[in-house]
Amino acid sequence: MKRQQTLMRTAFRILIVVLALITLAGIFAVQSAQRALRDAGVEHLDWRGVSWSGNELSVAEITGRYAAEQGDLGFAAWGVQVKLVWEAGPRLELVDVRDLDLDWRPTPGMTFEDPMLDPNPGSPAPASIDQSPASLDPRDWLHVPHWFPAEAAIRDLSLSMPCQQETCELSGSFDARRNVISANSFAAQLALLSGTESLALSVDLRDEADDLVLSSDLALSGQHALALRADWRGATDSAQWQGSVSMPGWPDANWLFGFVDPWLKPGTLPLEQLPTGLQFDANWVLQPGRTPVQWTDLLAGAVRVKGQLNLPQPWDVKDVGAVSGAADFDFQGDKGAWLLHQGTASVQLERLSWPALANLPADVRPVSLQAVIEPEPGSTEGWRAALPLTFSATLGGPVTGTLDTRLSLTNNPALQAELHQGRLQLVGGRIDYAGARFQDLRADLSFEGLVNQQLLSLTLGKSSRLDSAALRLGEADVSLIDTRLELAGLKLDIPFDGQDATRLDAPIRLGASRLEHAMLRPQSWSLVGRLGYGEKGLDWKGVAAAASGLQFGLDMTWPTNAGWRARLTPDAIFLRADNPLALTLTDWPALLDLSAGKLTANFDASGHSSIERLSGRIDLSGGSGIYDRTEFSGLDLPLTMELKGEQVTLATSAITLQSINPGLPVGPARFDGRYQATLGQTLAGELHIEHASTDLLGGRLLLQPTTLDFSHARQKLMVQMQGVELTELFKAYPAEGLSGHGIIDGQLPVTLTDNGVIIENGSLRAREPGGALQYRSDRLAGLGDNPGMRELVLALDDFRYSVLASDIDYAENGTLVLGLRLEGHNPELQQGRPVHLNVRLEEDIPALLASLQLSGQVSDIIQKRVQERLLQRR
Repeated sequence: MKRQQTLMRTAFRILIVVLALITLAGIFAVQSAQRALRDAGVEHLDWRGVSWSGNELSVAEITGRYAAEQGDLGFAAWGVQVKLVWEAGPRLELVDVRDLDLDWRPTPGMTFEDPMLDPNPGSPAPASIDQSPASLDPRDWLHVPHWFPAEAAIRDLSLSMPCQQETCELSGSFDARRNVISANSFAAQLALLSGTESLALSVDLRDEADDLVLSSDLALSGQHALALRADWRGATDSAQWQGSVSMPGWPDANWLFGFVDPWLKPGTLPLEQLPTGLQFDANWVLQPGRTPVQWTDLLAGAVRVKGQLNLPQPWDVKDVGAVSGAADFDFQGDKGAWLLHQGTASVQLERLSWPALANLPADVRPVSLQAVIEPEPGSTEGWRAALPLTFSATLGGPVTGTLDTRLSLTNNPALQAELHQGRLQLVGGRIDYAGARFQDLRADLSFEGLVNQQLLSLTLGKSSRLDSAALRLGEADVSLIDTRLELAGLKLDIPFDGQDATRLDAPIRLGASRLEHAMLRPQSWSLVGRLGYGEKGLDWKGVAAAASGLQFGLDMTWPTNAGWRARLTPDAIFLRADNPLALTLTDWPALLDLSAGKLTANFDASGHSSIERLSGRIDLSGGSGIYDRTEFSGLDLPLTMELKGEQVTLATSAITLQSINPGLPVGPARFDGRYQATLGQTLAGELHIEHASTDLLGGRLLLQPTTLDFSHARQKLMVQMQGVELTELFKAYPAEGLSGHGIIDGQLPVTLTDNGVIIENGSLRAREPGGALQYRSDRLAGLGDNPGMRELVLALDDFRYSVLASDIDYAENGTLVLGLRLEGHNPELQQGRPVHLNVRLEEDIPALLASLQLSGQVSDIIQKRVQERLLQRR
């Protein structure tokens, strides 16, 4: 109805200006008067039936239109009487209008916030509870305008205004009388009628010396709705304000929205209906004892407030829910000390519709809340520095819970509530939220806190924790059993001004008696650290540890309006009796046992909603151990990794291995290269070999640089043999009576398959000028009795070869085939006659290596694995 009152006030001002100018027109020139009317914004003005009688002006009819930026107001008045008094200067004694018709046509898009609707355009917005008006003295803002006549009446008022797609019609009357003695005292009545609904408002303001008294009554559709009485007495520094407000039962008055909504922007009103049936009675006496600067100063002196409230019918409040409840309060104050006589309140909220709950899934979202406020036991027995109350609430829905706390209300230095001995308990069955599934979730949080007009501050106590019997993170495929989250010491500050950021400082202790993941062995894990949040964003610093002994630091920052960054730094692992990696990772090779070495690593990751980039380095130094049936030592493995988008890269520049013993000594070895693949096909990438070599039997094996594409079933590479010494071969592979010397080179075309290694058409050849072989054994000597073998026995007794060459093939089943060709002579045989020998040799290499291992000094692990392999081959 404020809109209609504003229009009538504007029309009344225009009417007085018009009447004043009509009077001027009778005294001065009509042309000057019309110019003044145009300057005032009045157009198409016309009047008739103007007459003077003594000091009274009568106008039979006035019509015109007031044009402003906000819209046009058409007006027509009949039977206008104006009485002027000239004593002590001209002033209006009487303005009486028999009929007044107003037709308002606003400019499209104009809303309630436009200056046309503000009685003081350009003035600051109305004060809030913590933003007081320029003065709290009611004489500064409860006063009658100087231009207002002693008597004013509109006997028949008609108002036409657009209501969105239709036109609203209002009729009524207005009557006001100013006190003759006190210019700031007046009484007024306003009556409005729309169809069967009506509004009647009466206001009586009396300003008598140091006493300002305001009385007002409101009736809606014939039912008494509201009564207000207020009395300000004394000077400002010693003022007393007492009053009362009474609402016997608010009638069903939702029809008022029909006249207000069309003028407002959508969503401006916080209410969708008025509280039908609301009963409210309150009275107060306030003696601030000093000049009040803000509203809370009114409570700084002597205070007595008493009242009752009852809302029996649920009241639907937008973004809150259906509200019902009752309250009964009675308290005194004296310069910051308080005496509570009564202070109970109960509220029920059904169909909760808080916007903050909209993001919660239905099986978590609370549906009801019941809260009770009562005086703390013993709090009504004497004066206190604060009002002590107890607050308890019960939450209903899929998650049930209770909240209990002590409240200490004070207004020194400002209105605030301290929270003491608070405890929040929540219980939920199965909860699915944000990709996580909780089973038997329980929360038990103790807290202390403070809430005022600026912020809510909470600190959690020592016993604060969350427990879940089972927790499953769907996307990560992680299951946690018997999870405990300890939050003791958590500090949370939530500002209400909308400018400062929420601040969080939370020591975190997260533990699970069992963590399950496809890549991890089931065992207990813990996470300890500190989580922070503020205007700069989120940060985390902590340590994760497994029962296996694996432990790593995790630091993370997530700046506001930027992507997150994280660093993972495992503690150095010294490989001695236990290997934490083998006890943690399910894919750790079962045949790999590390007995010595130091492993260090670090990883950096970044992204926005997911990991977009990951880089890191792993360093193993002095590694020793066993892989399958091969013993190794002196392994130095520097490895870098990078994940960028979908591309994975592993690279090394110097993997070195001092010794390898698969049955014969090999090493030192070195490898340089990199492996590249995509996340979806990590085992189908490409291995770029830049260098691969190993020492072998006085020479070495060298792999030609190449690229292996593991998306294909077979990989081909070329191995060069350089400088292998026969002397070293016979030491490693001793044969009865066989010895010799020479240097062997060769090429081995190798094919890698899923079943093993294949060598096809390889070749070996001794370097010039050749070498010597001696084969002297009792077994060979026995062959000398055979005339056909006598010359062969003599030749091999001291064979000086110039050519030693061999074809070499190796099958997937481990069979080695050598096509050996020898050319040379024995000086003692037929004066060194040339001898040519062609020999075909076959050997089961896995069996040979096994026999070499069993005949040497090898560990119990290798002996056991060799014996198991031999049994499998039989």
